Parts: sequence; C-alpha cells; structure tokens
Amino acid sequence: MRTATMVAMCVGLVAAPALAQPEGLLYYASFDEYAAADWSAGSRVAQAGAPDPILIAGHSGKALSLTGGRWFNVAANDGNFVASQGTVQLWLRPAWDGDDGEVHQIFNSRAAEKNYLNLNTLLDGTLGVATGGAVEGGYKRVSMDRSGWRAGEWHHVAFTWGEGKLALFVDGVKIGEIDEAIPLKFEPDFITFGRSFNGDIDELSIWSVALATVDPDAKIDVPEMGAPEMPGHELPPLGEIDRYQYDVPEAANGCVIVPVAFADEVDPAVAPAEFPDAPALSTF
Repeated sequence: MRTATMVAMCVGLVAAPALAQPEGLLYYASFDEYAAADWSAGSRVAQAGAPDPILIAGHSGKALSLTGGRWFNVAANDGNFVASQGTVQLWLRPAWDGDDGEVHQIFNSRAAEKNYLNLNTLLDGTLGVATGGAVEGGYKRVSMDRSGWRAGEWHHVAFTWGEGKLALFVDGVKIGEIDEAIPLKFEPDFITFGRSFNGDIDELSIWSVALATVDPDAKIDVPEMGAPEMPGHELPPLGEIDRYQYDVPEAANGCVIVPVAFADEVDPAVAPAEFPDAPALSTF
C-alpha cells in the first residue's frame, strides 16, 4: 500500500508537456492583450510607421481597430510569411455596408511591379483575393458578392495560394478556386492589413501551407512567449509649444488655421490676408 501511494504521488507531479508550434503556423495574433503576435516564427512587432494601434471589444476577447486610417504591418521576410504558398485567415468587422460602392484594401502585399497578392473589395460590390504577374501571367481574382454585408457584422475570411492555385473562403465556405495564379516572386519586407479597410480584425493567423479546409471556430493553441517589446507605440510628449487652446467663433466662415509664429497675437474676428497654398494639419 505504501509503495502504491508513493507511485501515485509521483505521477501527480509530472508536468504537462509544453505546447509545440502547430504544423505550418507562422504567425498568430489574438489581439486580446497587445497589437502584436501572441506567437510568431519571425518578428512579433513590425510597426514600420503605422498609426498607434487601438484594441477594442472583438469577436473573441479583444480585436484590433483599423478605423480612422489605421493599418497593421507584419514583418514578412523574416519567417512570418512564405511567398510560394500559404494561408491567411482572420475575422473582419467592416464599418461599412457591403453595397457602399467603395474600394476597401484589407490585405496588401507587393514584391515587385505588378507582382502582388491582395484581399480587397471593389466598386462592383465584390470581395475577392487577387494576384498579378508582370511578365509570367496576368490578373487573377476569386471573388464573391458582398452587397448583403452590413456594418458591424463579423465575417471570417481566409484565402490560400500555392502551386498556381488561388482560393477564397468566407465564413468557413469555400467560395471558389482558380488556376494559373501568379505567386509573389519573394517575401516582401512587410505585408499590410487595413490600408483603407475601415473596420476591425481579430484572430489573425498566417500559415506556410495552403489549407484545404477552414474552420472559423477552430482554436489555435500556441507556445507562451510572454509580452512583446513594443517600442514606438507611445504618443510624443506634449510641450507648451505644441499646446494651443481656443474657442471656435460662431461665424458663418467657420474656423481657419494658418501657419503663424506660436507667440503671435491672433484676432479670431479678423480673417487672415493670405492663405497657404497647401496647408498641412495634424491633430490627435
């Protein structure tokens, strides 16, 4: 009895095995804690001049807001992306109706002139994934009618490429697949999500294989990597030279901002004599 008890205690102390990288997974971002990858084969953070990220309530936990001109970059040439074949999948929440007649760039990658892989909506009311080849081949696109989409709704979108094939999945259903699609010649420095998307994204994953099926509800378990270092995401400190508060006058002409020395006296009742040809204004 004593020996059996000791054995049972030893078995109880055996540690659970550490999570391994899911086969083919290169990059996974849940956006639950930070605007970066939970796990990645390459760089977890790739700011590259993108606006400061915002996390909001998402499809699962939190999501990354790509409204207000924001976009999100992923370093693609250091292990997070394979040009020859792969899969990108994510949840989308557009801030626009599907019949708005606008172009929305959701995913962009460009290796060379006319050599690209893009996910976007077009003026004709379709959502699609497209490739282009400068010399070897022409424009190829797999698309669907998205006119029934409504602002604020979540949709799962995925696309795959490889061996000349290009496929699109929406909400777990394979919309279509075409042949003779031209892959990227090489991995670009960055791939970009949301250059002109105006919406939110969640549960982003990038794979080195063209998945045959897509399950929007599948949970992705990844090894724990801890919080990433995220330099460059802080707003610059506000100095007195940058601070200017004023009351907008109630006038038919509205409000005009012109470049003048910060210490000049400005009479809000008097319009300036000259206006700049190309004024630039940045606010936050």
